[in-house]
Amino acid sequence: MFFCFLPDYEIQQISHCYNTTPMSKTYPGHFHTNCEILLVINGNIHYNIDGEHYVLNPYDLVLIPPSAYHFLIPMSNTPYESYVLNFSWELLDSNTRELFSKPTIFNVSSDLLLHRMFGLFDSYYAIYNRTNFAKSSGYLLREILLYIRHAIPKPLKITPPTDSNPLVMKIVGYITAHIQHNINSDVIARELNFSKSYLQNIFSATMDIGLQQYINQKKILAAHYDIQNGVSLNDVAAKYGYRNYSSFYRQYKNFFGHSPKVGKSK
Repeated sequence: MFFCFLPDYEIQQISHCYNTTPMSKTYPGHFHTNCEILLVINGNIHYNIDGEHYVLNPYDLVLIPPSAYHFLIPMSNTPYESYVLNFSWELLDSNTRELFSKPTIFNVSSDLLLHRMFGLFDSYYAIYNRTNFAKSSGYLLREILLYIRHAIPKPLKITPPTDSNPLVMKIVGYITAHIQHNINSDVIARELNFSKSYLQNIFSATMDIGLQQYINQKKILAAHYDIQNGVSLNDVAAKYGYRNYSSFYRQYKNFFGHSPKVGKSK
């Protein structure tokens, strides 16, 4: 079992986790700016991606695009094993970028070659130093992505959501459609014709995050991509409905741990 952070490389996190101890009720929900691949080897788990609920089976492969809020929900104390790969969008090319246009889950239980590819991460971790492990893992990840894109038989049998709350999905859709507006819990409650407290309670119960916190973090992520594409900091703050730059600055720094100027240079 290993867990390796590689913040200075295109592939920034690689883990092979095997957990035989009781798992917590849920793992903390989170956003990130990177793409993520989860390969479930074993375990009785569910997964929530932006409000849609999935039951995962052994050898389900989960492709999570940047800015998708997600968290794992253990359903029993049975052993859990998985691989997680977290990597920069820049690692993708025109052939593989479409794999992360939306969250996708499909089962690869019969694909022994893909199983062996993931097993190579363990071999590389045992053989190489940190630098060579990062480089070789980057090459291996590119091969895995190309294999998924071209070699796995099509059409893929996509795993549909098991369940979703229609009201929560409306809220998520409204936030996505109005991300550049000055939206908050009051605005959404008024637009959807529900009380604010009811919306906040049902959203947090389903998503494991407060409604206003979700809005704030979605806005900051969208602003972050604009900053990296060269939009000025003041223009970004205005674009996403912040009343002033200082308010934007505080939320950005709370989320990323550094100032927007540092984000601009990354």
